[in-house]
This record gives sequence, C-alpha cells and structure tokens, in this order.
Amino acid sequence: MSQDHTLSRRSFLKSAAATGVGLLAVACTAPVAPGAASSEGGASQEPIVLRLHMRAGGETGEPAIYVTRPAEFTEETGVQVQLEPIPAGEYWAKIETLAASNTLGDNMFTDNKNWQHNRAVHFGLIQEIDDFMESDGVSRDEWQPGVIGACIVDGKVYGLPKTGHPAHAYMWVNHDMLGEAGIAVPETYGTTWDQYREWANALAQGDPEQRDVYGIHFPTNNIQMIINGIRTFGGWELNEEGTESPATSDGWKEFIRTAYTLYQEDKVMPTAADLGSAGTLGLFAAGRLAMMVGSRGTNQSVREAVGPEEGGDNFAWSAIGLAEGPNFNGWG
Repeated sequence: MSQDHTLSRRSFLKSAAATGVGLLAVACTAPVAPGAASSEGGASQEPIVLRLHMRAGGETGEPAIYVTRPAEFTEETGVQVQLEPIPAGEYWAKIETLAASNTLGDNMFTDNKNWQHNRAVHFGLIQEIDDFMESDGVSRDEWQPGVIGACIVDGKVYGLPKTGHPAHAYMWVNHDMLGEAGIAVPETYGTTWDQYREWANALAQGDPEQRDVYGIHFPTNNIQMIINGIRTFGGWELNEEGTESPATSDGWKEFIRTAYTLYQEDKVMPTAADLGSAGTLGLFAAGRLAMMVGSRGTNQSVREAVGPEEGGDNFAWSAIGLAEGPNFNGWG
C-alpha cells in the first residue's frame, strides 16, 4: 500500500491516544478534497467517516478528548469522526452485540477495571498496532509503563491510553457531620486506616443492625478498589509474572480484615442491601453516609448531587487522598 493512498498513521495514532480507543480498523484511502475529482471517472469520492464508540456523556464531560481532538483530526486529514455514544451501564453489552452482528465501528473506548479490554483483545475485537507505531516512530516510552501496560497483552500493544489515573484513591468527607462529631476536617494527605475506623464509629448513628447514618463506605465489589485496598496494605493483586493471585499474602489478609471489621464487627459500613437504589452517592448526598471512597470521576458527581464544596444550600465537603497503609505498594 503506497504512502500516497494511506492516511497519516501517526495522525491516526495521535487521535487514538487522545480518545482512548482500541484501534479496530484503519481507513486506507486518503480523503479527496471537497469538489475534487477522483482518478476514476471524475466522480467525487465519498468522505471517509470513522465511527467511534464511547461512553455517553464524554462529549460534554471530556470535550477536549471527544470534541476538540476529533475536530483537529478532521481538519488535519479530512477524515470525519462520528461519535456513537452508549450509556455507560450498557456499554460492553452493546459492544459485544455489535461485534456479534458484525456492525462494530472503527474505533472504541475501552477500560480494563474488570478486564474488559483484555476480553476484547482475546475475542479479536481490537487490532494490534505495534507495526503502525514502529512505522511512525511512536514509542511505548511516551507513556508511563503502568499506563501503556494496560494496553499490552502478550507483549503486543492493543490501543493507546486515554487516561492514566489511580482509581479508588480518594475519599469524600462531610464537613458538617465531622464537626458535629467533634472531628477536625482532615488534611488532604496523611490520614490513616486506624483514623477511618475511629471516625466511622463516631459518625455512625442508630441501631447497628439498621443504621440511620453510616460512617464510611468503600466498594468491595469493585476491582479497582480491591486492587488499591490490597496494595495499601503491602500486597499485590498478581505475582510478578501475572499468572497467580497471592491471595494468602499479608496485604490481602489485612485488607479483608479491615473490610470485615467495618462491615461485620463495627457495622458502620453499608452493605449492598443498605445502599439500595440510592447507591453510595445517594446516601452521601442525603447526609446518611459521612465518608465514601471513590475515583477521580466521583468529584463531579458529588458536585452535581450535593453542590459546591463550601456548602451553599447543602453541607460542606471535600475530597482527601486515601490513606497509604503499611508497606504501601502504590495505586493500581
């Protein structure tokens, strides 16, 4: 395939890096300028349109990625990018349905918090791109190892990173409830898990079997929380080869022990049944949960549900860094 009839692959890779997609197909015909004739019969060539599947809301929540960069890519190459938003809760089911019906688009957002990216690679939905990277001088070294590593399966790169973030490494606290319990609002960094237990017991209200107010919550059914919980106590989710789970290590045991204490002994952390349809955010916004752990995207959700940090018509709140426990191994 000659260079004259190929899109700039570096441009395409740059677009992929900005939008966090797994590359599924690369258009191989250069766009023809509006009004220009093709080499066959003088007819105008149809514009190239790349379909990009992404989670709904990204176009407004992350416009630099999903609006600005595609527009720049179109201006640079003439290739159009057609966003195809999918509700987050339906995203992977929809992707698999499209794949099964052979109607999957050209590019897609992926995440790997429950190994969805690896699953997509396993079933052949994402194209390996090492050859494109080598041809255009795009190096893996342009990303932090842990970030690009999420896109590497069996030594090959599948897609390029959109975002690298520490997942569930933050905790949101209700200032008003802390004040009523005589607890000073914590600094952004430097808290401990022992403090969390002490505060949660002081903040919880009502019958331990059916609390009116819960002290703390972190989602023990979320793989990002599980990994960070294990690492904060000095453990690893997998061995160095990535082939075994060292579930009997001290890090695993201490995280499980901590969760068990808060759930079953102190009964200051709501179970899934206690959360109900309102969920963690709903309980926090209603003043029935004093502290909750989440990821970077949680901050905007709290602003929308509660209001500004300084309080306004609701309670004041802030986000702090999650405690780095003994033998901390970094966030996952």
